[in-house]
Amino acid sequence: MQDLYKRLRERMDDLGTGYPPTESGVEIRILKKLFTEEEAELFVHLTPLLETPEEAAKRLGRQPEQTAELMNRMAQKGLLFRHRKGDTVSFAPMPYVAGIFDQQVSIMDRELALAMDEYYDTEL
Repeated sequence: MQDLYKRLRERMDDLGTGYPPTESGVEIRILKKLFTEEEAELFVHLTPLLETPEEAAKRLGRQPEQTAELMNRMAQKGLLFRHRKGDTVSFAPMPYVAGIFDQQVSIMDRELALAMDEYYDTEL
């Protein structure tokens, strides 16, 4: 499981403003708080471009209905960007800053707030 969240951190480091590691590993604690293992596994395999759940499912060898349900849940949690154009809904991974971090206001608890504060106080 630790390896999965390390891969997730590395994937997020490739997006937008990055997500560098710390000596304390607080960034992994944050990811474990935000992502289930299933969500983390999907996130690391998403392209940076918008794609429909059907496109992602076909590319990843997954069931389209389950992929759509998972992607919608992740978007509701503020982990994926959701774009609607007509009847088509597409998703893309969001970077940590100017993305996931900003979307956590509604679920912020003390544990997450302290971990995020520790992350930003760390010299990277």
